[in-house]
Amino acid sequence: MLTPLTTPPDLLPASAERARVYYYSLPDLQISPIDGQPLVLYYKTPENDVWFAERKNGAWAYERLSSGSFSPSASIALDPAGSPHALLHDAPRGAILGSHESGSWTFEPAPGVGRLRFDFQGRPHVAFAGGSNLDEIQHAEPDAGGWGVVACDTAHAFARTFSLAVDGNGEPHLAYYSRMNESIRYAKRSGGIWTVETVATGLDIWGATAIAVGSGGEPFIVYSNWTGEGIWFARRVQGVWQRQLLGSTADAQQSPSLAIDANGRPHVAYFGMFQLRYAVGSPVTSVDARRSIAGFRVGPVAPNPVRSGGTLQMSLELEGHRQVFIELLDVTGRRVAVREPEDFGPGSHLVQWSPRVPAGGLYFLRVASDRGEQETLRVARIP
Repeated sequence: MLTPLTTPPDLLPASAERARVYYYSLPDLQISPIDGQPLVLYYKTPENDVWFAERKNGAWAYERLSSGSFSPSASIALDPAGSPHALLHDAPRGAILGSHESGSWTFEPAPGVGRLRFDFQGRPHVAFAGGSNLDEIQHAEPDAGGWGVVACDTAHAFARTFSLAVDGNGEPHLAYYSRMNESIRYAKRSGGIWTVETVATGLDIWGATAIAVGSGGEPFIVYSNWTGEGIWFARRVQGVWQRQLLGSTADAQQSPSLAIDANGRPHVAYFGMFQLRYAVGSPVTSVDARRSIAGFRVGPVAPNPVRSGGTLQMSLELEGHRQVFIELLDVTGRRVAVREPEDFGPGSHLVQWSPRVPAGGLYFLRVASDRGEQETLRVARIP
């Protein structure tokens, strides 16, 4: 069960003028894998500004990225190296995509403004409302000509109510409200083909959504109904969407967000009764669900993230004798550390390793055997 907490700490201090946000603001939140600190991109009325906020050393720092531009669906995402990127609308430049490097922002044109996420290869994915009447849900990712844009659904979606996630295979998942049939819809791409299904029906106006995928690629959706039945958590079980009510009708406002933590637990934040509310639930997905390799399986790595000089450990299950090789790769695929090969017999083993990691960021731990079996796990290093 998800248990709402009605008095969480403020995400942004109310006493800070620049942190003051209003009813029609749609904040987007990410947690840095490098230092575990939150980063927020939010739209502020009536000034119509887009602000970037990050917490450093226990204090919030703010930077205005756009001024006087209507951009309520501004989005922030982290690439595999943990660097933030922002998608927003700027009055003179239109839709722009920003990268934050060495303490400053650089921008380039974007295909549209909506939601931004990155896949494990570091490729950006953008979901936005497109078409001649902004009545299509469109997905874009880089291709040889710049951006490749595909219409996923022509369900007359409301531009500010859709969400995006990318699974471990690099495939996008979308959740959004359809004005055409007053429903919450879910779209997924697999093998280049988009499929669409209905999650819930009977929403009277502007249902807002948030989506996350589990470690096995399964979708989880939170949605709200501004004048209707409340905040709902939805998951698909054996092809059927099951729903759970989190907040009452009075809570049915907007701006839900959803994340699945490293223990497989869902975390939900939403705006209700003029308060920011928060709920956390029991695990809904396995911690490290990956494809099963007969006779060779690697368990989750811990601690993750790991501090400089720390020791990593993981479980190893073998059906027979294996020589096992372990190496650490950076996000470009470059090998940064190698463990000496070791022979293991059949059964379960606890493997420990203290690699010398050059810098904080995201890395990939590749575990392979002399029979060609291999699995790759993600691990972040923090200072």
